[in-house]
Amino acid sequence: MPKNILTKELEQQNQSIDNTLCEHFPITRKELKKLIKGTHLRTWEAILAEHGYGEGCDHCHKVVTLVLQRLRNPSPKTASIKDPIEAFIARSNKWGRYMITPRLPGGEITAEQLRVLGEVSTEFKLTPKINLGQHIDLFGAKLEDLPQIWKTLIAVGFESGHTNGRSLGMVQTCLGEKWCGHALKDSTGLAIRLEHRYKGLLAPAKLKGAVSGCTTECAGALHKDFGVVATEKGWNLFIGGKGGIKPHPGVLLVRNVQEEVLIHSLDRFLLLYMHDAKKGMKPYAWLKQFDGGIRALQDLIQQKHSNVPATVEAKMKQYIDSTSCDWQKILEDPQHLSYFQPQIIDSKVTSAFE
Repeated sequence: MPKNILTKELEQQNQSIDNTLCEHFPITRKELKKLIKGTHLRTWEAILAEHGYGEGCDHCHKVVTLVLQRLRNPSPKTASIKDPIEAFIARSNKWGRYMITPRLPGGEITAEQLRVLGEVSTEFKLTPKINLGQHIDLFGAKLEDLPQIWKTLIAVGFESGHTNGRSLGMVQTCLGEKWCGHALKDSTGLAIRLEHRYKGLLAPAKLKGAVSGCTTECAGALHKDFGVVATEKGWNLFIGGKGGIKPHPGVLLVRNVQEEVLIHSLDRFLLLYMHDAKKGMKPYAWLKQFDGGIRALQDLIQQKHSNVPATVEAKMKQYIDSTSCDWQKILEDPQHLSYFQPQIIDSKVTSAFE
């Protein structure tokens, strides 16, 4: 990382390094975490008033709320619902404005939902943008407007996109057999099923998946954390793909299996990854250090008499049943709604959005 390189270089030159969090908390991140854990205070406002200075900023706000999340959910490996505060603060954009991302499984949207997105964008002066993950982002929302926007979107069937933190961002898909003459199977239908199934997982790192309806591979499944490709005989499941500057394709986990076998295999892979990988570790990195490599993982997942299949269905059902919409949780809790108070924004910044 560039920051680590710079820090090492400055240390070699015996130059002082400022590791304080920000002007509102002139202590290191580690010291702040220790301070929060050692106090009885459990809200952002109380911690800022007692130990901080000024109004605070997005950076220190994010650090404090993430620490509070860990205290409320002490076991990230079993926690299934994120701190509702993180649902909005972790997706803040420039100038104190926020991004809203409704979940669109399979990239499908109704005419009514599309109309409401347009009306909300006009009413609250938002900028819509279609991203590469088959979502429609709305940029430029004010903090105090978020509850009303969420309420309007929920009314037409939208839910929180879970775009922040260590959750499933999306399961990308191609057109599938309904609209594409080359497709072998219903890739869109399977992508929707998988996204609804895994959207509540709290994983070591953010996850992305994809389903392609044929070996032409239009959805880019081979370069996702997990990817599914249709064949004439069934589905192939690939795991540990990677994009970015140094991309590499995922490795084949199971070949030519039917949909239910595919889902059971994916359940087992995800649970093993979630309970074994370190925080921030993506599946491709976890596979590199997995004892025995891909062959050992294949044997473990496919072994009918191991203790993994005996508990995996119940464990995954626990995650699925505990999944909820972050927006709805906030709207139903008066305490969380109190966080959405107008912030003082510089007049020059405000004028840029008028």
